[in-house]
Amino acid sequence: MALIKCPECGRENVSDTAESCPECGYGIKAHFDIERTRELNKKIHEQRLNNVAMPEKPKYDYSFLFLIPIGLCGFVFGAGFGVVLTAIFTIVAIAAITSNYNRAEEKYNKAMEDFKKFKKEEVYKQEMKEIEEKYKPKCPKCNSTKIKTISTLNRATSVAIAGLASSKIGKQYECETCKHKW
Repeated sequence: MALIKCPECGRENVSDTAESCPECGYGIKAHFDIERTRELNKKIHEQRLNNVAMPEKPKYDYSFLFLIPIGLCGFVFGAGFGVVLTAIFTIVAIAAITSNYNRAEEKYNKAMEDFKKFKKEEVYKQEMKEIEEKYKPKCPKCNSTKIKTISTLNRATSVAIAGLASSKIGKQYECETCKHKW
């Protein structure tokens, strides 16, 4: 417990754990709770920034080289249609591997140009994923996130078949794990 100056009216010797300032009624405890939460979030953010690793330079994949002798053997021994297929397959494999390498190299170069920006983007992705998980709807019965929405057509069909005894009247979600509807 510390004696502080009220952030609103400036009164001296107000406890930082007091619910409100005795002079102006400002919510001191709530104010400092918010400040502590901000500081904690700032520390977590800085820690995540420091934990982003430097990206590795991509390595070119030479695994397609084993296809070349097969294609040459087919060409030399005159396998006909098989030679054409092998050549096409080899070209497609080389193109796919080169394309993947080029994308990885582009991402690496972007990260190296502005590593600070890259780190912020990575932390932003982590934080957005965390927020999505936090606010993802969960089954109230089994706490599962494997849920689906009950469509209007599905509800209408259920009411048409079962009438007022339908279990889907007024329900929006159905848990795929325990089949609970809410």
